[in-house]
Amino acid sequence: MSYKLKNLRVLVVDDNKPIRALLRALLLDLGFGTIDAAETLEEGWGFYCEHKPDLILVDWRMDRQDAIEFTKRVREDQRSPAPYLPVIVMTGFTSKERVFHARDAGATEFLIKPFTIQTLVDHLTHIIERPRDFVIAPEFVGPDRRRRSEDVPHKKRRADKIKNADMVTD
Repeated sequence: MSYKLKNLRVLVVDDNKPIRALLRALLLDLGFGTIDAAETLEEGWGFYCEHKPDLILVDWRMDRQDAIEFTKRVREDQRSPAPYLPVIVMTGFTSKERVFHARDAGATEFLIKPFTIQTLVDHLTHIIERPRDFVIAPEFVGPDRRRRSEDVPHKKRRADKIKNADMVTD
């Protein structure tokens, strides 16, 4: 990434200490200036309110809450200092329903664990280069949920490549 990220602050909220350490190291290597880490969602909310990060990465399932409730709180709570900031929800569960649930809660991106550094970079690049409009409506607060499949920041599936490949016939 050739962006100037030194002045940006990231909050990582995950109850898994090795994941927090890994994300911290990766984000620092990518050039982010300050990485805060929280073990619980309540601790994460406190860091968020006090330090006002530029980006949040939050694990789907922790404590008695989950990333969905946390993301909705960031988007809708009147005490939220920056409801428009990007929120990346991370999870090891990959069902389409979970992706839709996170999207409908106001998540900016959905990062599937385990992930590669390239996948993380793809999501961060997408947030920087192709930000979506922010929507405030009675039933939804968050980045515009409409997105074309070519906007999804991951490598196309093999089936997509085959479908779009030039067919050679005898």
